[in-house]
Amino acid sequence: MNIGDHIRVEVNSIDATIWNKTGWKKTVLEGTVVKGNERLDPPDSFNLLTGNPEFPVSIIQNSAVVKLEVLGRSAKLMISDRPRMVKVELEKGHVHTVTIHNSGLLQCNCLGFTYRRKCKHRDEVLTWLGIAYGKDWKKEIFV
Repeated sequence: MNIGDHIRVEVNSIDATIWNKTGWKKTVLEGTVVKGNERLDPPDSFNLLTGNPEFPVSIIQNSAVVKLEVLGRSAKLMISDRPRMVKVELEKGHVHTVTIHNSGLLQCNCLGFTYRRKCKHRDEVLTWLGIAYGKDWKKEIFV
């Protein structure tokens, strides 16, 4: 399995419902393997871009994988492997860098993003991308 592969994976995950006696359930996810953050992600894990609007990237532990099937290569990640960077200045004198990865993931170098995985700088860039390029902004900036 490599970055850019489109996969279907079955994982064991915790089920906190009362009627589940084992405490585990099997979940099937499908998506594109994307590069993770070496500093923040747990060891022996990989990131999967699932397309879920609430949680677009799932971090999957290798030990939780029950079954893995490589379906092909994602064309969207083969377009460009270089991330784009945008400088954002919302407060006077404070400039932050928002990195737009080709998977659609946006990361900011501010403390708010480090702790909460979202911040006003990232939100401002998302708004700007939507206005400047429309809802298909990923296709536009990574060609």
